[in-house]
Amino acid sequence: MSLITKSEVISIAFVRTVNEKKIPDHLIGSVEEKHIRPILGDDFYEAVIAAPLSYSSLTPYLKNIIANYVKFYILPDIYQEITDTGITVIQGQNRQVSDKNGLEYSRQNALDIGKMLIDICEKYLYDNQASYPLYNAGLAAKNNIVIAGGIIFKKYEEFNSSEEEDNAKKWYS
Repeated sequence: MSLITKSEVISIAFVRTVNEKKIPDHLIGSVEEKHIRPILGDDFYEAVIAAPLSYSSLTPYLKNIIANYVKFYILPDIYQEITDTGITVIQGQNRQVSDKNGLEYSRQNALDIGKMLIDICEKYLYDNQASYPLYNAGLAAKNNIVIAGGIIFKKYEEFNSSEEEDNAKKWYS
């Protein structure tokens, strides 16, 4: 069972109506597996999928993420159509079709929004860990590391002295 329907994806991620047939049946589940399971972890993800109504304060965050990633993945199919006679650009009535740069901009925008929504969701989960006992913030790599100058540091290290701790705080802030 998916957390979101095709019509919900369209209403969240698109300004205008998009034909639900443009969203393949497998895509929503694939997006959930690729982008939602890593946020929640296996056990929590399975619990949310099994009983989404039990997590009604969390599901809007997840639906927004899913909708934007589905948009990212289907934009090429909305822009062009592949048939047995070749690839054609779909043109609307009395409208000018955007070029490939417009398509790439729209896809990048959907991807950026999806990443931003993941950050917001992870902050929500981290701030509300007591409400979600199956959520383990320690599983998310971004909660355990800091990347500085291309070097990966553990975020929460044990320090031998207050001087080491002060130096580490300078790096992390």
